[in-house]
This record gives sequence, C-alpha cells and structure tokens, in this order.
Amino acid sequence: MSARSTGMQPAAPGGIAMGPRDEKLVPYASQRVAYWYFVSALALFVLQIVVGLWLAISYAFTIPQSVVDVLPFGMTRAMHTNLLVLWMLLGFMGGAYYLVPEEAEREIY
Repeated sequence: MSARSTGMQPAAPGGIAMGPRDEKLVPYASQRVAYWYFVSALALFVLQIVVGLWLAISYAFTIPQSVVDVLPFGMTRAMHTNLLVLWMLLGFMGGAYYLVPEEAEREIY
C-alpha cells in the first residue's frame, strides 16, 4: 500500500511517516507530529478499558488462582491508573502540537 493511497505523507528521511497530509486539516507541517501522539493516546485508552474490564470481572467473579497469579488485582489496578495518566499526557502533548502552530500562525520548528 503506497503513502498516496493511505493519505499519509511519504516517509521522512528517517523512514517514519509524519501523519496525514490534508492541507485543510493540517496546514502546518509541525502539526503532523500530533497525529502519532493521538494514535498512541487512543491505543493506551483502549488498553486502559481492557484492563478496567479485567479488573471488574476479577472483582465480581471468582477466577482460578492460576490466572490471578499471572495478573494480580493490585498490579492491574496500578496499570489501570498509570494508563490513565499516560494517555492523557500524550493527548495533551498532541493537542499542544496541533493547536500551538494554529494559534501562532507559523511553524513551531
């Protein structure tokens, strides 16, 4: 699949695509960095939901001890809380990379 068919910008010299290249949505090149922050934040949010569902199931129902030994309640509770902090920070960083060039009306790097 080519970069043109996916709507992604061609790979940078380092080999990493920078994000969508729609000039109406992303008028500044420095805003494309925000794409990967948002994708990462969304992935961590989904992981937090999965861990939260696991916590709810393990709290409400009896689970075999062999499974509890692999994913103890205290460890998954800490993971659930830490994932919240991580996806929110990545979302705020992505928001800053997207909004600052828009408000400053120029590139930030």
